Amino acid sequence: MKSLSVSIWIAAFLLGFPGFAPSLWALARLEPPEGCYLGASIGPGDTIAKFSSRVGLRPAVYTEFFSFPLTIEGRKGLQGFFDQVRPTRGIALITLEPSLGLSNVTEEACQELVQLCADGEDMGIGGIFLRFGHEMNGSWYAWGQKPVLYKEKFCLLAKQVHARTARTAMLWAPSYGGGYPFGSHQVLPGTPDFVELDTDADGEITDNDDCYEPYYPGNDAVDWVGLTLYHWGVQYPWLENELPEPNSFAQLLTGTYRGGNGDQTA
Repeated sequence: MKSLSVSIWIAAFLLGFPGFAPSLWALARLEPPEGCYLGASIGPGDTIAKFSSRVGLRPAVYTEFFSFPLTIEGRKGLQGFFDQVRPTRGIALITLEPSLGLSNVTEEACQELVQLCADGEDMGIGGIFLRFGHEMNGSWYAWGQKPVLYKEKFCLLAKQVHARTARTAMLWAPSYGGGYPFGSHQVLPGTPDFVELDTDADGEITDNDDCYEPYYPGNDAVDWVGLTLYHWGVQYPWLENELPEPNSFAQLLTGTYRGGNGDQTA
């Protein structure tokens, strides 16, 4: 469920307390003094230089996907990605996909990645976002709907990041909750994961349970909060090029959207 090969997005979710003016606390990692970041996902075979020339602007953030732990090819690809981002003085957003399972995310793998990030900072990159195990509340990824182990591994990586880097930030990014728990889940009753996910303690995992909180690793580990939000279309069949309904984006963010495909309330 990756986004389209080229997409424009705005990083607009930052941990904080919206009831207070930003001047009352120090800026978080990579937090801009004002405004937000405009970013782009560069598709396979494209380059940052070609993309910027084509659209007539230079985004602040660039994103790519990598399997984690890193393979030999993944390590080379990540270093090449840093090499592209560095001259722009922009930020590299790295989506880390633990496709072989969360149990393979070891301390050694985290140390290796964080060292690459520290080296990238030393060489002048503007900053790095680590988006670990995105859409972890969904059922379509190997790391999905495993809140206990997911939080443990997120914190393992975050501890290394916060101890050894200065301009690298941890990004926690679930999928928006419309349709949660997204069909038949594989979480067995009586397991620690089931207890975590059954937030209303009724013995079932349904759309009445909290679709975010069980997966949240905590304020000490999370620097930024993001959200995956898809527009599949207005009416079935999906994947047609249809304009979104008025205000549907804001309604999807707040979990109040009731569109042509039925109830999408989170």
